[in-house]
Amino acid sequence: MEDIIMLEAVERYIRNEMNSDERLHFDTLRKTNSDVDQLVVEHSLFLQQMNRFGEWKKFKQELHDTHNDLKEQGKINNKEAVV
Repeated sequence: MEDIIMLEAVERYIRNEMNSDERLHFDTLRKTNSDVDQLVVEHSLFLQQMNRFGEWKKFKQELHDTHNDLKEQGKINNKEAVV
């Protein structure tokens, strides 16, 4: 339970959803507790990776949709290689 509360605080910190007093307290906690600081760093990297993955999936879907649209319009055929 305590881990979930800490993770929620880390996410609020990363998203800049804390008021100035909360942020000051959390900054102090990061400076004095290396575990909390490490959690912020690791979770920030995790969220960045998740965002990149989401962007990649969106790109692949858009590419697939474009391919299908061009195929339906007769501008490409199935014999052409898809990279």
